[in-house]
Amino acid sequence: MWETRTKLLYEPPKDPRTKNAEEFLIFHIPGNPGLIPFYEPFLVTLQKLLSSLESAHFYICGYSLLGFETAGGQTAKPSQLVRLQDQIDYIEELLYNEVKKIRAATGRPPKVIIMGHSVGAYILLEIVRNHRKKIQSPDEDFDLIGGILLFPTIADIAQSPSGVVRILRIPHFAQIAGACVKPLAVLVPMVVLYYLVKLFTWFPDHAARTTAAFIKSRTGVKQSLHLAKDEMNTITDDHWGEEVWGAATATGTTSGDTINSNLIFLWGQNDKWVAAKTRNNLMEARGYRNPKTPNGSSETWKPTMVTDDIPHGFCIKHSEVVAEKVRGWVEEIIDVHRETPTMVYRGNKTKPAMDITLTDGQQDAFIPSYTSLDEIKGQVTITTPIDTKFEHIFITFEGVAKTYVEKIATSSPTNGRTEAFQCFLRLVQPMGDTGLMETRVAEAGKTYTFPFNFVVPERLLPQACDHARDNDSVQEAHVQLPPSLGDPLTAGSGKALMDDMAPDMAVVSYAVKVRMTNGRGSTGKHTLLAETSKKVRVVPAVDEKPPLSVQAGAEDDYRLRKEKDIRKGMFKGKIGRLVMESFQPPSLRLPSIKTSSPCPVTTMATVNLRFDPTSPSAQPPRLGTLSTKLKVATFFASVPMQEIPARSSPFHYSSNKGIYVETLPLSSRCVASAQWEKHSPSTRSTPTRRDSALSNLSTSHPSTPDPSASYEKGQAYYTASIVVPITLPHSGTGAGTGNGNNNNNNNNKLFSPTFHSCLLSRVYALDLSLSCNTPQANVSAPTLHLKLPIQISTAGNADARPSISDSEGEAMARREASEFTWPRSIAPPSP
Repeated sequence: MWETRTKLLYEPPKDPRTKNAEEFLIFHIPGNPGLIPFYEPFLVTLQKLLSSLESAHFYICGYSLLGFETAGGQTAKPSQLVRLQDQIDYIEELLYNEVKKIRAATGRPPKVIIMGHSVGAYILLEIVRNHRKKIQSPDEDFDLIGGILLFPTIADIAQSPSGVVRILRIPHFAQIAGACVKPLAVLVPMVVLYYLVKLFTWFPDHAARTTAAFIKSRTGVKQSLHLAKDEMNTITDDHWGEEVWGAATATGTTSGDTINSNLIFLWGQNDKWVAAKTRNNLMEARGYRNPKTPNGSSETWKPTMVTDDIPHGFCIKHSEVVAEKVRGWVEEIIDVHRETPTMVYRGNKTKPAMDITLTDGQQDAFIPSYTSLDEIKGQVTITTPIDTKFEHIFITFEGVAKTYVEKIATSSPTNGRTEAFQCFLRLVQPMGDTGLMETRVAEAGKTYTFPFNFVVPERLLPQACDHARDNDSVQEAHVQLPPSLGDPLTAGSGKALMDDMAPDMAVVSYAVKVRMTNGRGSTGKHTLLAETSKKVRVVPAVDEKPPLSVQAGAEDDYRLRKEKDIRKGMFKGKIGRLVMESFQPPSLRLPSIKTSSPCPVTTMATVNLRFDPTSPSAQPPRLGTLSTKLKVATFFASVPMQEIPARSSPFHYSSNKGIYVETLPLSSRCVASAQWEKHSPSTRSTPTRRDSALSNLSTSHPSTPDPSASYEKGQAYYTASIVVPITLPHSGTGAGTGNGNNNNNNNNKLFSPTFHSCLLSRVYALDLSLSCNTPQANVSAPTLHLKLPIQISTAGNADARPSISDSEGEAMARREASEFTWPRSIAPPSP
């Protein structure tokens, strides 16, 4: 029993300095399957983002839907499967109960903002309609000030790409499917089911844990399918009237209530649960478009509707991205609510408007991308609707790393989560002595422009890595600039977002940010008037590092040598021993991010073979297939790493470390044509075996492997050599991509260079698998595996300005040379 929670509640901190702040309740309604633990990272991130608003206290709450249980717990005990209308009544009751609890604790009702995901958005609109019908009631004494609908399924769900599947319309399908799943829930242990979910879905820990508990539940699967069928039958036409879409004529419950609830919609560009035609029709008919309609009437009371290329199930791997969007919308809803109740504006009337525009040729780029020594040029424009007094305007270029580790206890239903945040880079743009910076008052309606110019550094300052380390080489690696990683909005090539094979638990992101502040609040933090940011992608130039020193041992992640006995049959004797050996190949060199190269990203690995026969008549085996795979490993930790991660085992069993691995098939080729070469016994002494570590550290790699463990001095042996081309899968143009004729499933992969930082690392390994066939044998073909370290490096921008000019370099050299002639005191120190 790992996940039994049916409610998530995050309360504001008890701070007496902010006791007069307004209370707001953000009530979240999940989609189907209605399990609130799926949304834990989303709600946690949202709480942290909103905690910076000192003028408001936020209660963030969410419940699982009725009848959606997990192993060891359930939301309620319905006597039968629950319909959609029952869910609406149930969630509405929970909302009103939460309002009463907060009122009892604070002495006043909170302002309410409802969030709904998928079918939860449909429930949200029904609650808004019911609320409008009740606002004349004396018991209806709270303000429902806004709603945020995330990937809503509110009309014609049966016409969506997923809804057209008619399997749900089969009579009693929910009961049949539930019965089929029940043996799996009973027979498979929770820990096994959890790892099966992780294996087949690549879900992060919170989603895999919740899914496993959901499958193990008594009726959860059956309830989910039953509700999905009811959604198909119920969610058809847009049946809401002006009480939802045009509530501008409605009367608020109190003098502070806004005229209408501020609705904001986030649609998915390629949502499989919303037909494109349905979405477009709703946006055209119901969404806010222009400040004035053709007849001159204002449309600002209409809902805001935006689209984005984020998947429907955002709570699995895109929680932080959506939380950042929701944070801005929550601020907008609150700002609208605080305006005069006789007028409703789309956006804050008094909040300064900020915009960041690039002027370095990447203003129209799908994802602005930079490498080492590139200049990031642009300008910030600020317009205030009223005279605004401020103290500072900060324009910065920042790089941050964020990680979290979620570990599960096998003996209890709890889990531990530790997080880490590091701002490893912060460049500040000097503002200069402008008239605005002297008066510190921005005039109403006037637009101010501030240019900025940042240079992407080649490396970080030593202060970026100030924690304890095993040796100095760790700091040298940690002060190298890490590439962008794990942020789905900056992982792209051309005009498409791509998969950089990083988990949600490890993110490196860069952005140009602007903040306008006015003094400091009671907590000592800057009082924020407005802020905005523009994300960019950074792929620094990375040179190839020296090869790893791989020690022989069963616990090592890498294996450069493998021996295996070759037999005639299952119960027959062996004919010899086959040795497979290789070494770390040269790095895969990605082109500069500024370059569009049609050439494939390739390197070569050499596999050396040796066969030591047991008798002079024994022949070497016939070689079969050589398969290559690329293993992509992301190491992450919630505490600074004191070593360069070389083994995965410490990261599997630690409460503050984790590892995420993806395997990409590269090629499979027949090597039967490889020729064996026979070597007669030498009159010279047979060389003794060397430790593999010594062989790997040598500057040259012998083409003939050392003798096997069964080799007898004076015997003949056979050798062969295979050159293996390694080509990255094709995924577009620019740095971080590769070309070649590979599996189409790998074409959306984005490769980052090998790097190590304080909180996360990205490393690669090459898996080689060789099969061979024994002559006149009736046993299965033996297979040998090697796992070689391999690096991915990146070329820089050849046109970039060097960090030190030629004249500066000459001046430094002259100064160092002159230091040898400076007089020095060699007297002993005075007592």
